[in-house]
Amino acid sequence: MRRVAALGALACGSCSVVLGIEARPLGDPLGERPDSASIGDGAPSTADGAGDARDAPVLEPPGCERSPTADPTVVDERCGVFVSSSGSDTNAGTRQAPLKTLAVAIQKAVDQKVYRAFLCGDAFEERVTMSGVGVSLVGGFECLAGWSVAARVPVIRPPDSGPALRLVGLTNAITLESLEFAARDATAAGTSSVAAWVSDAVSVTFVRSALAAGSGASGQSGAAGALGTGGGMGGAAGGNGTVLVPGPTVTCNCLLDGADAGITTGGAGGQFSPSVAPGAGTPALDGGAAGTNNAALAACTGGGKGADGIAGATSPAPTALGALLETGWSPASGGDGTAGSLAQGGGGGGAWTLGGGGGGGCGGCPSSGGKGGGGGGGSIALLSVRSGVSLVDTARSTKSGGGGGAGGAAPAGQVGGPGAGNAFGSGCSGGAGGTGGKGGDGAGGAGGISVGTLFRGAAPVIDVASQGKLTLGAGGSAGGGSVPGPAGLSQPTLSL
Repeated sequence: MRRVAALGALACGSCSVVLGIEARPLGDPLGERPDSASIGDGAPSTADGAGDARDAPVLEPPGCERSPTADPTVVDERCGVFVSSSGSDTNAGTRQAPLKTLAVAIQKAVDQKVYRAFLCGDAFEERVTMSGVGVSLVGGFECLAGWSVAARVPVIRPPDSGPALRLVGLTNAITLESLEFAARDATAAGTSSVAAWVSDAVSVTFVRSALAAGSGASGQSGAAGALGTGGGMGGAAGGNGTVLVPGPTVTCNCLLDGADAGITTGGAGGQFSPSVAPGAGTPALDGGAAGTNNAALAACTGGGKGADGIAGATSPAPTALGALLETGWSPASGGDGTAGSLAQGGGGGGAWTLGGGGGGGCGGCPSSGGKGGGGGGGSIALLSVRSGVSLVDTARSTKSGGGGGAGGAAPAGQVGGPGAGNAFGSGCSGGAGGTGGKGGDGAGGAGGISVGTLFRGAAPVIDVASQGKLTLGAGGSAGGGSVPGPAGLSQPTLSL
């Protein structure tokens, strides 16, 4: 399934940190740093703005480019800074005096022009953010054993529900090795959980790492439509046989959601002497005809019932699951229903020799349309936009997409007012007002997606080992209502 989308894309980013999440094993921690032969072609195409990974500059100092398992001598201050949850950000960033947070380590690696940071197998509660110049991160070291290779990797989890990793506009090649980026469950209605979000980066390679997304948040239910007020007044009675006064015109001003929705009137009754014909109800529709006064041997006739208002349109269901915007994945919401229309007032009744005609009742006010339900947020392990991204022996996991919000229902329109008769005489009754038009219902929102890799532009290069380490949650349920939204999907890859 393909969906329409768009996105956008710079000195070293910032993070916030509070430590205390337990790290956990993640298989073989370190190994040979991949070259192009180890990941197939190794270079995503340059289509749609993506850079060519083969041409991306590597900024690490000479002799520091290799992986620590292939060359243990690179685990040295000349090749990078060191980070431990038990360190301090006032330290020098050496093996003996490591830094505490990744944000400070990344900035120091740029300032010292080493462009690499070595991480203990700890837990870091912060978001890793880089823009412009990137820094390679290598995890899986045992800090208390001389920074030797360990069987535990760092777990990097942000303090909130945003992405665990955000890379924007990187102009140099970086490697993220033996790390786990774990996003929390999304909390705000309709928001997504994304483990790693990369946009406009020339070359990013994940090696023996894990990208774990949380659950997408359910979409918000649409509000129900509101019933208009101010209409439905009954007609005024005609005068008795002595007074011969007809029932007057009754005017009602409808309000809908606090705004003026129009005026409906019940027609005035007829008068015998002097002769005044009864009036029709308004607005002019196909009902609410005026009655007739009696004449000669013909009896008077009553006013006609006002025509009902026209029902509003119910929104159709969303035709797409969502769109990729500069702010990330935006799930599709259901559309709003439209308001119904004002009903016609009843016609005035005709007069009789000994009584004026009764007035017609006002038409009923309409109801407003129900609001559409919000789309459910997605669960996305890797979001790549116009970037050169490669996965080498890297796991991806998602949870379920959020359920779509139900569309709001509109209530029935207001019942029109009754027509009036003549209390003492023989004048004919006015007609009842019509019923206001019912608003249309809102459509349900789309269910959230659960996708291993969502990308636009160059397709990420995913090796066979990574393809076998994919765990997917379910797509989100469709938003309910009289017009349900589409159910979300669950699949390994989605191209926009």
